Amino acid sequence: MANLGELLPGAVVSAATKVFASQAAPTAGTYYSVMVDFTAATHVIYQVTNTCDQPVTVQAIGNLTNNNTTAGLIDGVIAVVPVNGIVLVQIDLDDWTPYNGLQIIIPAGITLGTVVINAITRS
Repeated sequence: MANLGELLPGAVVSAATKVFASQAAPTAGTYYSVMVDFTAATHVIYQVTNTCDQPVTVQAIGNLTNNNTTAGLIDGVIAVVPVNGIVLVQIDLDDWTPYNGLQIIIPAGITLGTVVINAITRS
């Protein structure tokens, strides 16, 4: 199996970095991932793994500074992650901001599982 560097000659692909991990059976609410520095990248891909017993929603966010609580929503980049599902969310140059991340919306009533998000960049 080829790695991303072989599939995309000349591309620099970062190692996967964990940017969010919920507690077990997370409490309902809105949470934010760590922001990813997008200044030298052309793409960011987030892998969202939901082992909870309910779907969760993620929305891409962007900011001019490395601050997830003052970030704005990036239009059109939203995903519902199904029960025991994995969804990839990609942000590319069309949605560029110097820093971006994900807003995670956890519904009420989750009794088990976690949400984990890993990110890689490509430049």
